[in-house]
Amino acid sequence: MNLYQFTEYIQYLSDELTKEQSDKQEEKLFQIWLHKVYEKSYPEWRKEVMKNVNKNKNQNTNSNKKMTEKEEKKSIKKAERILGR
Repeated sequence: MNLYQFTEYIQYLSDELTKEQSDKQEEKLFQIWLHKVYEKSYPEWRKEVMKNVNKNKNQNTNSNKKMTEKEEKKSIKKAERILGR
């Protein structure tokens, strides 16, 4: 197996795992809707839920900040102490 084939294989595995994870998430959402939500259709409820999920992702992304150089050095020293270096 050459490097190109290996890369293709890894991409295939990644795609399959992503699809499986997505399918499991969809099944969980459906089960929650089926047993807990009575006033909305599944597509309507799912759209609302996913809108909130994406909103939360954007808020978390925006709240992430880059470490200052001083914070980086402090973290590196702490990690080295943990590793016993």
